[in-house]
Amino acid sequence: MIRSSTKKALACPLVGAALALLLTGCIPTIQRMWDAQPVSGTIIDGDTGAPISGATISLIVSPDDPEPPRTATSNAQGEFTLPGSSHVGFHMAMPASYLASDQWTIRHPAYPDAVAETRTIAPPTGEQHREITVPLFAHIETTPVQDCPYFHYQQQLRQWIQQHFNEEAQRPFQDSLLTLCHDPERIEKILAPQEP
Repeated sequence: MIRSSTKKALACPLVGAALALLLTGCIPTIQRMWDAQPVSGTIIDGDTGAPISGATISLIVSPDDPEPPRTATSNAQGEFTLPGSSHVGFHMAMPASYLASDQWTIRHPAYPDAVAETRTIAPPTGEQHREITVPLFAHIETTPVQDCPYFHYQQQLRQWIQQHFNEEAQRPFQDSLLTLCHDPERIEKILAPQEP
């Protein structure tokens, strides 16, 4: 038999924890969460605009990640699709949100590697399909740069964006400009205005 004083002692921490969660805005709920957001897009030749087939798009993951990276291959029209995945479960609903980033490598035997980035609002309680266009450039330097591994690609991407789009239309490409670049001098060079 459990005494009433014991019941009160057990109930107090639970009530206290529930109140603390409510006061911080965390509410326990059962809801759908997106483990991976759907991404689709087109891979093109940055010089000709022609679609590139056979390019491999792979999510960059940590080496110790147990799951294999999400991967797709572009078709004859240069298009690819990575479906999303979700699950329904018990989660702590939080009112705060932030931008979560996914980085992608794009590889093709005829082109130097490229990088792209997609951003979604987290926590991921809804589907947020992202569509990207990734230009590849056949004639750029491929020497690796420490702390900015895609520097030569990103520098060429910046020039390509300025040549092809007005300021408003440039926005979908901006996320990829500094992906994985942590060298302040290289960042300054990427963002520097390019000569026409």
